[in-house]
Amino acid sequence: MRNRPRRPLDVTRSEDGHRLIRIIVIGALLGLLPASIAKKKGYRFGTWWLYGSVLFFVALPHALMLKLNQVGIEARQLDEGMKKCPSCAEIVRGEAVKCRFCGYEWVPIVASWTIVQEEEDSSERRTDLE
Repeated sequence: MRNRPRRPLDVTRSEDGHRLIRIIVIGALLGLLPASIAKKKGYRFGTWWLYGSVLFFVALPHALMLKLNQVGIEARQLDEGMKKCPSCAEIVRGEAVKCRFCGYEWVPIVASWTIVQEEEDSSERRTDLE
């Protein structure tokens, strides 16, 4: 067989277009690996996915060597519904009434004022109608 000279990629040809789509899909899938590692360490998923899709062989070792980003981890936990204890600054579940670290107790907010206010408004209306 004779070696044909390599021609440049021509996306107008069907064969070359399919090859380009395969390369893009494989790159996008490979980018998920460094992105998920970086997300677990507190970094932004989308940024690392793009970085991993374009430069996978650089992004993967970079993601593996990253240190934990405590600020990013806390921000993600607060967005997920957890809350920070005002006494000891530890992150606890959103439904918690008492901090498991220091014993601080949150006072539940009671919506009874709005109920009383509505009852007073309805009693005033009754007297106005009579």
